[in-house]
Amino acid sequence: MRNALVVILVLSLLVTYSCERDDICAEATPTTPELILRFYDVAEQETTKSVNSLYAVGLDDDDNIITFQDLAITTTDSIVIPLRTDIDQTRFVLISDAEVDDNDTPDDTLDDFINGNLDLITVNYIRDDIYVSRACGFKTVFNQLLFGVTVDTDNWVINSSVVEADVVNENQAHVQVFH
Repeated sequence: MRNALVVILVLSLLVTYSCERDDICAEATPTTPELILRFYDVAEQETTKSVNSLYAVGLDDDDNIITFQDLAITTTDSIVIPLRTDIDQTRFVLISDAEVDDNDTPDDTLDDFINGNLDLITVNYIRDDIYVSRACGFKTVFNQLLFGVTVDTDNWVINSSVVEADVVNENQAHVQVFH
C-alpha cells in the first residue's frame, strides 16, 4: 500500500511539473511600435494644427497602394503610421483635403479613388528585431529615423522635424510636420 502511495505521489508531481504555462502573449506586452506624426502650424511652430480631411495610404515596392486598415478620412492633428519591418524604408502618401470620388457609380466602390493634395513621404531607418518572449516572438524597433517629403509644385507639408529618432514606443510623437 505504501509503495502505491509513493508511486501515485511521484506520478502526480511529474504531471504537475511537466505542464508548461500557456503560451499566450499578454495584451499589455509591447509590440512593434508605429510612427506617430504630429501636425503643427508652420507660422506658429509651437501650436498644433489639424489637417483638414487627412488620408494616408502606403506604397509597396512597385508603387501599388496599400490601404491602412485603421485609417479613414479625418480632420486631426496627429496620425499613426505602421512602418515596414521587411526593409529599412517605408513610403506613404499623405493627402490633405481628401475626398472620395465615386466615379459616378455610387453603388460600385471598386472604382472609387481619393482626390486631394498628395505629398509623398519617405521614412528611412535601421531595423532592430528584439526578442520579447516565446509567446510573443519578436518585435521590431526602428532606429536613426530619417523623414523626407518629395518636393512637388503644391506641397502642403512645408517642413518637418524628427523629434525622436528611435521609434521604440508610442508614448510621444516621433516627427513634427509643419503645414
